[in-house]
Amino acid sequence: MSSLLIWLKKQQVVLLIILGTFVLVLPFYGQQVQSDSITTSFRKGRWLTGLSGSISSGSATLDTVSNRTFTNQYSFDFSTGKFFKNRWLLGGIFKMQRDNSRRFVELESEILLAAPLLSYYLSDNELGSIFFSIAPGYTRFREKTVVVLTGTPTQEELKGGGFGLLMQLGYSYVMHDRIVFDLGIGLNSIWVNANRELESGQSKDKVSIRSGNLLFSFGFNVLLDEFFF
Repeated sequence: MSSLLIWLKKQQVVLLIILGTFVLVLPFYGQQVQSDSITTSFRKGRWLTGLSGSISSGSATLDTVSNRTFTNQYSFDFSTGKFFKNRWLLGGIFKMQRDNSRRFVELESEILLAAPLLSYYLSDNELGSIFFSIAPGYTRFREKTVVVLTGTPTQEELKGGGFGLLMQLGYSYVMHDRIVFDLGIGLNSIWVNANRELESGQSKDKVSIRSGNLLFSFGFNVLLDEFFF
């Protein structure tokens, strides 16, 4: 119970930072929009389609070679949407994240998120804008853990589905009214009911999983007058 409360407090802190930053910059950009005569690139009727992702790999050694830790991580996002109003985007997003590490324990985890996406761009400036986006939807979770004790591997696998929430705050830089580069910070959280299986079906039970991680995103998008995919 105490670990759950600590996790919830951490999520609240990150959420307050993101929302607090959004609230602080909103009045400034509201004044800028009123005095700015430049037409935004994020205008009604246009489509925004893009890809983003990350990949990392590393190792660490603790005292001896036998205590070396290997870690690999990658994520992939595809999103598309249409501006139903100037600076207001409605669409969808598909996100995949995979992590694996090997030390005393071999761990693999995968998270898939499919969700509607709502984004708001604060500025009317043609060069770019701060944006805020939120994507609540369905998520799938899988995690496999292998522990080797006295030469015998013990395996545990978790599988399940539930609710996922992705929130981001960032800046979009526009080139030639067509190409958009995104840089942002966000929070990816899941609430999943999963089945836990030990040793290929020998034992099963149900567990509730709550997980959240802070992410830094880099994206590439294209602005289209018509959707042709």
